[in-house]
Amino acid sequence: MTNNKADDTAACAAAIAKLRPLLWKKSYTTWSRLSPDVRFWIDVEDIYQDAQLVAVRCWHRWDPERGAFITLVYLAVDCRLSNLLARYQCKKRHAVLVPLEDATEQLQSYYEPWTDAVLHEWIQTLQQRQIDFILEYFNYDMAIERR
Repeated sequence: MTNNKADDTAACAAAIAKLRPLLWKKSYTTWSRLSPDVRFWIDVEDIYQDAQLVAVRCWHRWDPERGAFITLVYLAVDCRLSNLLARYQCKKRHAVLVPLEDATEQLQSYYEPWTDAVLHEWIQTLQQRQIDFILEYFNYDMAIERR
């Protein structure tokens, strides 16, 4: 029984060894389509290793009567790497800092005059919260420095 398992492992390794050029090509193509900030911390080797793991899993699911091994591996790796691309290509939303005076003018132009008092009160509350936070932060830093 163990000899059969060893033969199966050797056959799997031989089949995947034949697919190395395909896996490297798919891995490099996927890596090159990633944004530069993602490519900074993901290497081609990481993607290649993921593709190899997919190929090993395909070996255990492969039925020779249904098709060639390379077809199953190609489709599974393509699906996996497409999902990887989709995961890392999501656009990040970046906050835009606008001076508070500009924001006040823009908001006032959108609202009716009766909301001006409410808006003004809200902005003053926001400013006070920011000031409180800054003071609290510096007091914390000063307490640490005193130790």
